[in-house]
Amino acid sequence: MSVKASHTEKHWVASLLVSPTVMVATAFFLRFAFIVLFRLYRFSVYPSNFWFGFEVGGVARSLAAGQGFSSPCGFSSGATALIPPVYPTLLSLIFRMFGVFSDASGFVILTLNAVVSALTCLPILWIGRRTLGETVSIVAAWFWVFWPMGFWEVRRV
Repeated sequence: MSVKASHTEKHWVASLLVSPTVMVATAFFLRFAFIVLFRLYRFSVYPSNFWFGFEVGGVARSLAAGQGFSSPCGFSSGATALIPPVYPTLLSLIFRMFGVFSDASGFVILTLNAVVSALTCLPILWIGRRTLGETVSIVAAWFWVFWPMGFWEVRRV
């Protein structure tokens, strides 16, 4: 009786270890905890807001202020083609909802970064399965879940 129970228990644990949902949820939880524990959403705004997203933050600020796709360097410099438009547009929408360069907008942006970083497990699994096999893809995805640079990059706007 206990042999069967331990076999079922091992199967249950093994099914969790190969579950993409568990991988993504674990990656998100760890990255989100990193953001909250170290208060990474609080950006220094002195002497300028440049540290909040660098050029992307400057363009997002301009978009949120209705000045168009311009001023990536923190001062009025006119139109720019320095960076692609999708991410600054998304940030400008967040700025409009939560305030330009506010802690709330920083929290939302970094949480979004944590979601995207956690979802990166899925293409790692897919590419690994297609090229190197099931076992390698699972190991690679779990490496991504705990990879320190995955945490480090989440903090960047």
